[in-house]
Amino acid sequence: MKKSSRTNWDKVDSLRDEEINYTDAPKLDAQFFRQAVAWPASKEQITLRLDPDVVSHFRRHGKGYQTAINAALRRYIEGQRIDPLSQDLLFPFEKQNFSPEFSEYSRVKRNNFFATIQSFGHVWKAFSLLDRLFLDEFADVENLRDTAQFLPLLLLIQAHSQFRVAAELAFSNALASSGAVLRQSIESTAFAHKLYKHPDLASVWMSKDESTQSAKEFHQAFVSNRRENLFSNHPALEELYSYWCDLSELSSHVNLVSFGKRITTEQSATHLKWFLSYFEMDRQALAYGLFTLLYVGRLIENLFYAIFETRLQFDESLANKRKLSSKYLDQVRQELRSEFPLTSPRGQIR
Repeated sequence: MKKSSRTNWDKVDSLRDEEINYTDAPKLDAQFFRQAVAWPASKEQITLRLDPDVVSHFRRHGKGYQTAINAALRRYIEGQRIDPLSQDLLFPFEKQNFSPEFSEYSRVKRNNFFATIQSFGHVWKAFSLLDRLFLDEFADVENLRDTAQFLPLLLLIQAHSQFRVAAELAFSNALASSGAVLRQSIESTAFAHKLYKHPDLASVWMSKDESTQSAKEFHQAFVSNRRENLFSNHPALEELYSYWCDLSELSSHVNLVSFGKRITTEQSATHLKWFLSYFEMDRQALAYGLFTLLYVGRLIENLFYAIFETRLQFDESLANKRKLSSKYLDQVRQELRSEFPLTSPRGQIR
């Protein structure tokens, strides 16, 4: 038989809100919810064999340790999710400080980045191998004895930095912006090679902004007759020049070619609206842009190796890494050629 309650429920019901004592039921703050364990509506019972130390670790939590194991497994699953939800693509700081329009731009850009890596996984792997190769080579020439090589090295480090930024933009589908930065990377590489071949021009390069005469000397040494001055004396430079010209036309110069394909229009009986897309939506164009990025990066690495070969040749592991990167790039080329009947301002993937 149930015991009768000793609580005066009539008195409880008559209490006003401000008279209720909440001391033994404090308000739950953000700290509580950060440590709280999600409790799904229902669970499936299974038999699970765990290592003794794993069980001991969770049992230290006390009562509810099985729920803690479930929560740990759920966090693992969330970490493995390939397709992030829209609300996951913006950090709280961004949600708080970005305007709605810029928040949408940032969300789309990041979503494009993740989606492109997933869709062109082989291209991302090729980029990662090449990026790692650059870092290994930089480490090998960290301590230079020849001071004349110092400025070329700095310019090549800058070229790699610009190559990385171009990659981020390309994988985010911002091909026009990526091309403009990649063009700068090519220029940095060409300057590096020129100064390597002609170290006496270092003072001309560094003092170009000091006077009208300095600017004139710089223009004569590096800008005038650019193809002969900057893009000669090495096969990789000659190829880079053709890409530099294309990127100048398609990405850097303001003309109809550079943005015409990204314009869409909506026309009604009384109005005409136009929109300029920040991002490339054509998969075939994206494939060509991504491969262009990879191939240009490979040409830059070839020049880097040529300049510092006397140091890099003693790293036996580097030869294998260069072969692997080159082999994987060729595989990517063949895969893209088979997937797309690629046409572009340069014809096709070479």
